[in-house]
Amino acid sequence: VSEFEFSLTDNTGVIPPTDTRPRVKLKLSEQWVAGMETEKFMLTENYYINDYGENIFEFVAEKPEEIAMWVMSLGKGVEVLEPFGLRLKVKGLAEDVLGNYKNNQ
Repeated sequence: VSEFEFSLTDNTGVIPPTDTRPRVKLKLSEQWVAGMETEKFMLTENYYINDYGENIFEFVAEKPEEIAMWVMSLGKGVEVLEPFGLRLKVKGLAEDVLGNYKNNQ
């Protein structure tokens, strides 16, 4: 697995049978909601508020190798919910970035 690859499985370990592109689900803070509702970012996307009142943005990743870095570029206001492999990849990238600053207080 390369540095930008992540598992296409979700947290249940099941790969979608008909489409190998990962379906990504993000939770958005209010700062990102207006832009996500008005701009089209992905070819296949859906925005909604879930039963917990959270802003959810779902899409099929056309270029999965770029999604982790894109999510990182959005910063604090975005949390990856699915797929679990992408969530772990973004977490790992964030920890790596923080590591750059641990010895340079």
